[in-house]
Amino acid sequence: MGIIQEMHGDIEQEAIHLLARYRDALMLEAISLTSGDIHAAEELVLQTFEVHMFNRERYNSSKGGLLPWLKGIVRNMHGKAVRDKATRSIAYLSPEELEVLSDIRAQSKSTNEEVESNSDAEIVRDAIARLPESARSVIVLHYFESLSIRQIAGMLCKSQDSVRSNLYYARKVL
Repeated sequence: MGIIQEMHGDIEQEAIHLLARYRDALMLEAISLTSGDIHAAEELVLQTFEVHMFNRERYNSSKGGLLPWLKGIVRNMHGKAVRDKATRSIAYLSPEELEVLSDIRAQSKSTNEEVESNSDAEIVRDAIARLPESARSVIVLHYFESLSIRQIAGMLCKSQDSVRSNLYYARKVL
């Protein structure tokens, strides 16, 4: 048996051991973060083990136990997923698409108020898209996903004061 095969076997055994020992505790953490979505929680836990196995040399046992380290990975992975979802939820339209929409509006029998409302939505979408990512994600989560400051702070692994500050900054810029 070669050295690479031995290393692969050792890593595989370590992963199996960690999964058996910490899976239940991490599932509880993930279920609470995903609002009871078992499928999403399982995916989060598997991603956590994958991230840990690729970055296990970064773990420092003198700073605390492995379980808090793994729970931190779960929270970070969940926060990243939420931020990614918030970023993807903002629709971007190309100039060609805007021109097509403009033609459709001109042909429709919409009232002036409806046309003004649509152009206001485009202005808001564009303004939000130009915000820095930290400000954009809290705006989307708070106003479009209807999450509280406390929920956003938990998802993004930030303090509530940091979320409030980002919201204040984003509203001021908008």
